[in-house]
This record gives sequence, structure tokens and C-alpha cells, in this order.
Amino acid sequence: MRYLVVYDIGDDKARAKFSKFLEKFGIRVQLSCFEVECGEEDVKRIVKKAEELIEPSCDSVILYPLTANSLKQEIVIRGERGWSSSL
Repeated sequence: MRYLVVYDIGDDKARAKFSKFLEKFGIRVQLSCFEVECGEEDVKRIVKKAEELIEPSCDSVILYPLTANSLKQEIVIRGERGWSSSL
């Protein structure tokens, strides 16, 4: 399954550790956003790592499942390259 993982982690060291961890599963698409391909066990590992690193009162990590249908509707906008859409 593919997921979009977005996070807002205030502590620089914790944020760096989490982003380095996510590199094992996918690619960075924005500063605090990764597109990852993983199974159920890997999702559990990501959730566990997030719980270890975040400060629950002010940080957040969200995993959005990306379905085949949602990926067909992807719209990508890039600076110099203009924009592209699969709509």
C-alpha cells in the first residue's frame, strides 16, 4: 500500500531522525512529506517510531492512504517545469 506521510515535528533532532527513518520506505516529496510504499508491519513500525519521537502536545504525524483511484487523480505543480496532471 502507498501512503503519504506528513509531519510537523518541532524538535530538530527528532525531525531529522524521523525523516531519515522514512527514507527506508520511500521518497521525500516536500520538506516534511514522504510518499512511502509499505505493508501493514511497516506501517506499525512508522507509527511506533513517530510515537517515540514526537511531543504529543505539539507535534503531529499523519499517514494518508493513497489508493489507485486517488493516484489517477494526482495533480503535480512544479516551478520551472510548469504543471502536469493525470486528470
